[in-house]
Amino acid sequence: VVYIAKKMTKEVLVTSISTAVISVILNVIFINAIGAMGAALALVLSFLVMAIWRHFDIKKYVTITFERLLFTKIIMLFAIVISLYYIDDLYINTICLILTTIIAYLLSRSVIAASLGSVIGKLRSIAKR
Repeated sequence: VVYIAKKMTKEVLVTSISTAVISVILNVIFINAIGAMGAALALVLSFLVMAIWRHFDIKKYVTITFERLLFTKIIMLFAIVISLYYIDDLYINTICLILTTIIAYLLSRSVIAASLGSVIGKLRSIAKR
């Protein structure tokens, strides 16, 4: 969005093509090594590279802030979920799904509340017409 607003479409092109090249290289490596899951891993890693690249590039033009504690909690939750995914037990996976849903809600309840407030406000304005 920042690139487009500042009419910096060249940067969009460069980061997108670079990410595509990284994705192809990682696909070749990971699919040969671990099969179909390698394609998913390659995609995640290439998009992570693009996100980090764009984050640092955009910081030159706008101030970006984020809550480090929240970010750390999300990364830890992701690591736990990925680790538990490979335990082939229905009960553990079910508990993991329930806990992940609860924790994700707790971490993002302010965003959910703001979104619901916005939707309710718009519905009320439509209803008044």
